Amino acid sequence: MNRFERFFKFAGVGAIATALHYASLLLLVELPVTTPVIATCVGYLAGAAFSYLANHRWTFDGRAEHGRAAVRYVGMLAFGFALNAAVVWILHDVAGLWYVAAQVASTGFGLFVNYAIASRWVYVQRPGRGAG
Repeated sequence: MNRFERFFKFAGVGAIATALHYASLLLLVELPVTTPVIATCVGYLAGAAFSYLANHRWTFDGRAEHGRAAVRYVGMLAFGFALNAAVVWILHDVAGLWYVAAQVASTGFGLFVNYAIASRWVYVQRPGRGAG
């Protein structure tokens, strides 16, 4: 599979993970089961778990060892979390852009950054090792 195809698989998994996050958020808040802050945390974790598993198995063909890839994935999530906050802060608080537009821009930027990290670091198979 070429990089172009892999990127679109990654983006598709991200779209589903984002939908899972928002669906969980809305469901838990509107029922009402919990507060928006707790609901978004639950949704974020649900989307992240789906994203890791789908990308490991489908996008990157299960070529990386799970233990190593999972630890690196958590690192990627932490970096992405901080990057998202920084981009939204710069675009909204500093530049005065509407917060929704700032979030959309951050999500688009994050897609490319996360793909670069995932494809070059998270899901890379160790030389001489089989898929995990």
